[in-house]
Amino acid sequence: ELGDAPQTDSRPDIVVVMMESYYHLDNYPGLTGCEDLTANYDRLAAEGVSGCYYSDKYSGGTADMEFGALTGFSTAFLPEGVVPYMQYVASREQFPAYPAWLQSLGYRTIAIHPFDGDIYSRTDAYRAMGFDTFVDRDSMTHTDLAGQYIADAAAAAELIDQYQAAAQDGPVFLHMVTMQNHIPNLPEEYPADSRVQASLPGLDDYYQGSLESVATGLRDADEMMKTITDYFRTVDREVIVLFFGDHQTAIGQQGGVELLDVTGGLEGLSDWQLRRATHRVPYLMWSNRGCDEAGSTAGSFPSYLLLPAFLEKMDAPMTGWMHWLAQSRQLLGGVTGRWQLDTDGQPLTDPIQEQTGLLRTQQILQYARMFDGTVSGDPRW
Repeated sequence: ELGDAPQTDSRPDIVVVMMESYYHLDNYPGLTGCEDLTANYDRLAAEGVSGCYYSDKYSGGTADMEFGALTGFSTAFLPEGVVPYMQYVASREQFPAYPAWLQSLGYRTIAIHPFDGDIYSRTDAYRAMGFDTFVDRDSMTHTDLAGQYIADAAAAAELIDQYQAAAQDGPVFLHMVTMQNHIPNLPEEYPADSRVQASLPGLDDYYQGSLESVATGLRDADEMMKTITDYFRTVDREVIVLFFGDHQTAIGQQGGVELLDVTGGLEGLSDWQLRRATHRVPYLMWSNRGCDEAGSTAGSFPSYLLLPAFLEKMDAPMTGWMHWLAQSRQLLGGVTGRWQLDTDGQPLTDPIQEQTGLLRTQQILQYARMFDGTVSGDPRW
């Protein structure tokens, strides 16, 4: 069914950065003090390809989006409540994922996460997925804090150091998951002189303070994107970079009540409008060699289509599975939650037979790759 992907001779270094709770504060009309939070994102978007994808989760479940991005597998086909890394990946000797396939092409594969490596069983999951090296909090060189967690600035410095060391031996695939903007985003988490002075009328001190903490984390993530891309502009090899947030976050949540409940920002929305409001998260595809489609978008789609869309746009090596997924977008925009999407990223109300059949084929192929040992044992397939 899959066949071989048309192979490019290009062997760019590939960097994927998933940013903790990175999104744009579009759900808060009247918000001030946050006008510059996307200054670098906006500038880089004009140089690359950008848009929003549909995250699997809201305010948590980071590993689900990471799993989808690195494998092309949809969590919509899996049982509710499953954490794929823990249930399906960590116990395997080998699991079909993009890093494992790149190993067969001679890539060095490195993962960085500035937190406990055993969270979500990442240590074992990364090994099974084909990462040569995993740099967690305990093995990082750069560990300065911002708020409660290792700063995005430190994570960027670690990424650059790891890249420089690995690039001496050939092409590199480097994947990083940041931590700084993780919950609980407590008021006064950052010193007053470094905190974003966000303001939304009518908030009490707690929600105001939590909003400022989230906004500060978003500003620092935006600055991290500049640091990383500024460095890769100086590299004499082709480097392509995918940035994306993992999910939106429930600002100031206490007792089941969050800032969106306080502002009424989600009142009166249909189920799909609610999904769209709370699950749309930015992505950005960038190359240090420029982009033929600079300033354009790759559309809206679920997390498992992030890598296929990115690799296709950047003419990078892709597996037969990733190519199949990329081609499927000509007919179906994917599946997010209980919604099937059209090619514009909107819910299908009356899917045609070809779309229904394609989705069923995708489900069967994913099952075969995940659970049939004769298939999943060879990550190049």
